[in-house]
Amino acid sequence: MGTINLKRYIGGMEGKRKNAAFILSVIIVVLMVLGSAAGLFIDDLYQDNHLVTSGWYGNDLVTLLIAVPVLITSMIFLKRGSLRARLVWLGMLFYALYNYAFYLFGAAFNSLFLIYVALFTFLIFALILSISSLDLKVVKEQFHRRTPVKKSAFIWRL
Repeated sequence: MGTINLKRYIGGMEGKRKNAAFILSVIIVVLMVLGSAAGLFIDDLYQDNHLVTSGWYGNDLVTLLIAVPVLITSMIFLKRGSLRARLVWLGMLFYALYNYAFYLFGAAFNSLFLIYVALFTFLIFALILSISSLDLKVVKEQFHRRTPVKKSAFIWRL
């Protein structure tokens, strides 16, 4: 599985599109750090009730301590040509999109609203650019025949 030729599994994603998804990811990481740090360190930023505000604090902490480092690590290995890193990178972009959809549509209006809008928008574009270039045949080739694909698919359907 390991590393493979980056050009082989990127397929038709050349030049500007390839760089745009990666550049958007760098911007996304910066905005995630800014938004989460602000959420943790700016007093009275969240205007929701105590229960919901506690959730936002926990979410900010998880973003800073887990999501951002995993996203950065996947981007480093993505640049080295790792297919696993590319799949983790896509997963982290989906996680961040899901996460910031809650901030954008679920949190009471606050000073970070425009950061949430920017993150949500950049995440959508980064995902469109990266998914449209994913060569599923190459991804399939990289998995062992005994990989429990059907079991995994069944679990995800639940």
